[in-house]
Amino acid sequence: MRKLVVLALTLALVTPGTVPAARADGQVVATWMLTELHQGGHGGGPLYADGTAGGTLAISTQNGQFRAMFLPVTWSWLVPGSVLYLCSDVRVIQLPAGSPPPPATICGTFTVTGTPQPLDANGDGKADVLVRVTLVG
Repeated sequence: MRKLVVLALTLALVTPGTVPAARADGQVVATWMLTELHQGGHGGGPLYADGTAGGTLAISTQNGQFRAMFLPVTWSWLVPGSVLYLCSDVRVIQLPAGSPPPPATICGTFTVTGTPQPLDANGDGKADVLVRVTLVG
């Protein structure tokens, strides 16, 4: 159970979602990608100059007992061009009976590397997800 909650929180931190119909200027500054390495989930999308994000990630863990979508809210630079802060909404589709739901919105800090970086979501010393943030242009 603890692993499920930690994994859901980590995925929510790095996973933006659906693209709003209109953008202030449509300029893409960077892109994000996340791949869950165990039971599945892959997503990615753009990070726009106006502080919004696009794309989506749907995951399924615990043999389908936990299913969720992760949707973007906002992002901003902490260190321009190298470290960003991203907030994402979590929409649970299915939750195992008796499990507490993950928070509705979760934020995190991510380094722009341009290459996939392993992330240990549950603290067991093994990579659970790959995360990549790449600058555009």
